[in-house]
Amino acid sequence: MRSKIFRGGSLPSRTRYAISAIAAFFTTYAIYLYWFDVSEENGKQLLWLVFFILFGFLYNRVLQASAQPRLTCKRPEGAAGILGILFSIFFVLGKALDDTDGLETISGSINDLIKLLISFIGFSALFSALLALLFMFLLGRSSAEDEGYNDRFPLFLGTGARACTIRGVFIFLCWLPYLIIMYPGILTPDSILQLSMAIGESPLSNQHPIMHTLLIWIGMKLGGSSGNNNVGVAIYSLIQMGIMSGIFAYTIGYLARLGINWKYRLICLGLYALLPINALYSITMWKDVLFGGITLLVCIQLHEMVREPQRILNAKGRTAGLVILFFLLSAFRNNGFYVFLLLIPVLLIAFRRYWKKMLLICFLPLLLYAVYTGPVFNAFKIQAGSPVEALSVPLQQLARTVKYHRSTLSAEEYAMIDKYLPVDKLAEIYTPRISDPVKMAFNADAFHDDKATLLKVWARLLTKYPKTYITSFLCNNFGYWYPDVVYWFASYGVYENSLGISQPLASGDGFFSRSTIMTINHQFIVSTPVFSMVYSIGFCVWILCICGAVFVLKNRKILLIPLFMLSFLWLTTMASPVYAEYRYVYGLIVCVPLCVGVALVAEKFPEHIPLPGKTGDGIQ
Repeated sequence: MRSKIFRGGSLPSRTRYAISAIAAFFTTYAIYLYWFDVSEENGKQLLWLVFFILFGFLYNRVLQASAQPRLTCKRPEGAAGILGILFSIFFVLGKALDDTDGLETISGSINDLIKLLISFIGFSALFSALLALLFMFLLGRSSAEDEGYNDRFPLFLGTGARACTIRGVFIFLCWLPYLIIMYPGILTPDSILQLSMAIGESPLSNQHPIMHTLLIWIGMKLGGSSGNNNVGVAIYSLIQMGIMSGIFAYTIGYLARLGINWKYRLICLGLYALLPINALYSITMWKDVLFGGITLLVCIQLHEMVREPQRILNAKGRTAGLVILFFLLSAFRNNGFYVFLLLIPVLLIAFRRYWKKMLLICFLPLLLYAVYTGPVFNAFKIQAGSPVEALSVPLQQLARTVKYHRSTLSAEEYAMIDKYLPVDKLAEIYTPRISDPVKMAFNADAFHDDKATLLKVWARLLTKYPKTYITSFLCNNFGYWYPDVVYWFASYGVYENSLGISQPLASGDGFFSRSTIMTINHQFIVSTPVFSMVYSIGFCVWILCICGAVFVLKNRKILLIPLFMLSFLWLTTMASPVYAEYRYVYGLIVCVPLCVGVALVAEKFPEHIPLPGKTGDGIQ
């Protein structure tokens, strides 16, 4: 059967050159505005002419490629344009927020608006062109290029329990020096609070998920005979290292099952094993770490459900495993429950042909969670988490409104806010990017007695100061979609405590010391162009958006189901107390290698969910 060839529209050479030159000028000017203030000294540089010529060649190449005949009717230019515009909005808006903690440069003078428009057009053209080239390459690439995926290092990069064990041990050993140097592990203030709950020095509270506190308790119990809390913390660190190294090793095996090229799997293994952030997190007592591993396992199982639903849904063991994973997703972070709730309608719609089994799979985790947070919490007298943890966004919006519009507030509005927040101090304690100072000043008792008044004043001021509310919201989360944010991402020590926990081996300036690890992480990765992007939350989110576009272009929209789960995690994080907390989205970040790998071989997945009684076209 002959393939049908689709031809794009061809532009006359002069028109193509003119469009390329105009786009190159806007892009060069946009980069100039991004790096410098407008001045004669900054503008009169040969570098800008070099940029203009390079961008001109780029745009001319994209326009030429778009006119070439192709074997598919899918035209990536539209998807590239939409995504390029979205990324440009993120980039320009994020830059404004990062510079001023507000939108003054966007809604300022005519001069500011002109600069904004130039930046938007220039970056839209640049991102769209680069994405168009990427999409054309991926659509023209055959997944057959990855055949023979087990031809190299099968005992290290292949499938099977033996290969998975070898990989897991390798990853564990790569992380072990971090534990030796920073024995017994890394503890922040949150860690100390949760540890005190685990050993009975503080009342149990679900502010930090009890499931994770239980794991800490197990580690401390196993090390209890030594009479040294350092031993218990070290055992917990070893347990967490073992779990996470096993999950990452299993992920590489799954990529092998999908037939992904061994070189890509080797890169992924290197990222998981050698990237300092994974080693540091493996010995950090945070709920976010294991939640990240659980998120990765759920993402893998969702891909398997898409590929072979009957293999998952007809096997009692696989079904039970899925139910347990959904429960753990809900129990290991408080926002995980909302991620699962949002995922339920997606699953029921996508797998409606298996609706009876899907209802059971969705219902049982909810039942387990209800028992867990109901009778189990009551039996062990576990306190619910503070409601203030869910109020970061509205409290920040009220605080910003008071800071910038206090003189226009009515006496009634002033009194309503003052009931919950100290109005006289809000201007001083309000921090646009972090809600903790405002939350610490919040009167939780007043909220417990009267929630309606807070909701009433918040809604009233929303209608009066919508721009202030929007600005406050964006200031509190732009690090989750703007790639050029600089913020801390890991800790290296043990927070001061009364539990006798310390890092006796971490001090010093020798090669095997904490300072060496910090130098490697910050000097050679965070401060190095290109490599530093692995620590950019916004960049990882952009990659997942690109994966979604590839799924659509390859007519594999069902592969969006796992991305829906990750997008729900991202959305719930937008309401978090910190504008760019890496650990909050660690689950999303560790899924990036998986999603990119799936995008490379998306053709091996079925176009639609297979009917009951039939198998998909995927890998057997």
